[in-house]
Amino acid sequence: MAEAIDNIRPTPGDVFDVEARLFFNQFWLKLKSTENRQISEIESARESLAKLRQQLMETMRERKILEKLREKHLADYQRELLREEQKLLDEMALSRYIRNENTQG
Repeated sequence: MAEAIDNIRPTPGDVFDVEARLFFNQFWLKLKSTENRQISEIESARESLAKLRQQLMETMRERKILEKLREKHLADYQRELLREEQKLLDEMALSRYIRNENTQG
């Protein structure tokens, strides 16, 4: 684009329009400014995306840890319930045995 602007030269028989040249120069500067701003915005968006991806990975790791911890606590709770249930069944069986011994002898 800069070359195109620089190549605006009067040809024999043309009238060189200084205003047109100034307009194109201003247009070019505005275009470069817009391009630089957009490049900056893209870089900023990339940095934000990288941070969000990092946060997502950390959150996923924490969630996985919490899930494993929950599963471990659930397994511990179920083992304790089974132990208590077995204890109750043993006591019931012992009571029945003692009651049968007392009625038979």
